[in-house]
Amino acid sequence: MSNINDKLIKEGILFKRGYFNRYNNKYQTLLDEISLKCIKVGKTKNFTIELTDQVEVVADKKSKKQFKVKSSKKEIFFRAETEAERDDWVE
Repeated sequence: MSNINDKLIKEGILFKRGYFNRYNNKYQTLLDEISLKCIKVGKTKNFTIELTDQVEVVADKKSKKQFKVKSSKKEIFFRAETEAERDDWVE
């Protein structure tokens, strides 16, 4: 888990694909290449993806706003508000 001294690289609102291929609001924070922390807006539910594992971020070929974060343990799909915002997360 990250500590208070980690440098914040990126934060913003993304939609995470859940059950039945629906997207739910999530608050995203990428901390100093250590972890991607996702906190559900208005809720206490959250999860963290450790970036010390091999993690791949891939833009979706069908949708210009979607991308996935793929690690050895899980694959999570996200959708941004705009194509430019998606590109910012994928780089």
